[in-house]
Amino acid sequence: MITRKNVLVDLGCGKGRADFFLAWQTGCRCIGVEYDERIFRAAMENHRSCVSASKVTFKNLRAEAYPIPGEADRFYFFNPFSVRILENVLGRILASWYETPREILLFFLLSIR
Repeated sequence: MITRKNVLVDLGCGKGRADFFLAWQTGCRCIGVEYDERIFRAAMENHRSCVSASKVTFKNLRAEAYPIPGEADRFYFFNPFSVRILENVLGRILASWYETPREILLFFLLSIR
């Protein structure tokens, strides 16, 4: 489902652990998007010492403000946001698909308590 030909966007990437792992395991390019400045700085610190760092970039933005690149075709959500934010992000992904049609896969990891 994810190969070296894919570009994965991790919305709410935290410290980037999933991005580094997926880039290393699959060879895909990963873009981590994190709005919390403190957590973003931790991701950038991790970036300095990670083997797969050349395939991973981070953006310090809110998920709903991130401009979806036309080459992004995989999207990872860990504990998705509020319904309003999730609808906004999904709408931006759909708009991106209309601009650049491609196969898109969405991955959700939910933690229900």
